[in-house]
Amino acid sequence: AAPPPASGPARPLPEGAVLVSAGNQWDYVDYAALSREVRAGRLSVVSVLYDVIAADLPWTTPAPPDLYHRHWVEIGHLSSRLVAISEHTARQYRALIGAPNLIEVPIDACPLPLAFVARAASLSPVPVPSLEGRRFVLYVSTIETRKNHQLLLHAWDRLLRELPPEAVPQLVFVGAWGWGTEATRLMVERNWRIAQHLQVLSGVPDEALLWLYRHAMFAVF
Repeated sequence: AAPPPASGPARPLPEGAVLVSAGNQWDYVDYAALSREVRAGRLSVVSVLYDVIAADLPWTTPAPPDLYHRHWVEIGHLSSRLVAISEHTARQYRALIGAPNLIEVPIDACPLPLAFVARAASLSPVPVPSLEGRRFVLYVSTIETRKNHQLLLHAWDRLLRELPPEAVPQLVFVGAWGWGTEATRLMVERNWRIAQHLQVLSGVPDEALLWLYRHAMFAVF
């Protein structure tokens, strides 16, 4: 393979530069280079914190937990402020990462805006034909290990063992298939008991999603 092209001279950072990191940067960030800029006073870093699931439930993440743990420790020491997407995430970070690593960076809880909720008033709900006139329970989420769809599948299997089929509502998953879903796929594809009580929907437009939320018995997450 041809060597990568040489990079040009680095541009000096403008005075008072602030780097806002709102992505999952553990795969590519150069912590040492970032640290040099911060320590030299040329840069302030603000990092968005989504969760620390790998520290609490390490078996639910695709990469080794050490990768995420190092990232959370590094941003704690490098950032002038963290912005967590919930009070729970802020508490979890302080307990699982901050306290054990002597990190005292300020953390603000700032829930993400919900564009779907903001748009709901302007949308016209579109029914999902396979669910019209039926009772159903809704779960909207990427289908992957850490979202725990298996728990719901086991619950519905038990309901169908203990109750008449007509007493059990439909279970509706809305979302694309993600990683680590082998066991979930097997249950979806081969469990004959729940086959008639489960629907998996992907690529659902907002108008149909609005209808689903408004007509579900309740939603789970």
